[in-house]
Amino acid sequence: MQQRVLKFRRGPVTLRALAASMIALVGLVSAAGAQQIGTVRGKVSDEKGNPVAGATVYATQTDSDDGNEKSALTDDKGSFVISDLKWGKYAITAEKIDAGYPRTPSKFYGSRMAAPVQEISAKNTAVTVKVVFRGKVPAITGTVIDDEASVPIPATFLFRYAKDPTSVMVAETQSNYRILLPASVGLTLEVSSPNHKTWYYPGTNDATKKTTLQLSPGQTLKLNIRLDNTSEDCACLDRPQRWGLGPDSPAFQWHELQDESRGEACTSHTTPDSMPAMPELTASLR
Repeated sequence: MQQRVLKFRRGPVTLRALAASMIALVGLVSAAGAQQIGTVRGKVSDEKGNPVAGATVYATQTDSDDGNEKSALTDDKGSFVISDLKWGKYAITAEKIDAGYPRTPSKFYGSRMAAPVQEISAKNTAVTVKVVFRGKVPAITGTVIDDEASVPIPATFLFRYAKDPTSVMVAETQSNYRILLPASVGLTLEVSSPNHKTWYYPGTNDATKKTTLQLSPGQTLKLNIRLDNTSEDCACLDRPQRWGLGPDSPAFQWHELQDESRGEACTSHTTPDSMPAMPELTASLR
């Protein structure tokens, strides 16, 4: 049986074609595996042009419903870098609450300028911005307390412009709070917490008796708030309504004593698999 031998002819043209194919294949693999991300960097300064260290800078995506947001702290020179941002448009804002600088720019705090929007794309994967704080604003600080039990509780603060009720800010806080407010602007304030009556400034449960709160630039107002409990008969409330109070907490034990004194002690307290977390301070501006 005759064995047939196959011969391959190689030449310069074949080698060039093979090399070109390999390069194209590597390019396709690299493009497919490349992440479409970019970086925002820049500096934060105060109204006098001095760098602000320890400020928090946010990059919030505006062209996506995912609510993608990343942040970074400024260094001693006021510089920051926010990396690994997906391609898209981002609003850049900054704040330093403890120094009196609110998240800005913001219409609620009197800014007439919108937050600068930067686009990260294939043509511009690294952008540079400059954020300037326009001045320190006043603040209110204090503790929210259950009036009957005298224990601290988390609460929700709702501020409205007295002359423009559509301009609002909502802040969810733990019992100890510090909230920055616009200077020299009349505001109404109402504070609420689950199973408690709504509190209105300057200290009433009657909405018709609320008055306007107005602070001067740089002023800090100490305001301890006591909320009336709406549960008058039996204090045995389920734990989700108590914002995650455990059986060892002073508030839970106080309610137990109140139940026993009324002869209405709960027969059992079920423990859910997971307790709702205590909310951190967050603010929503409109």
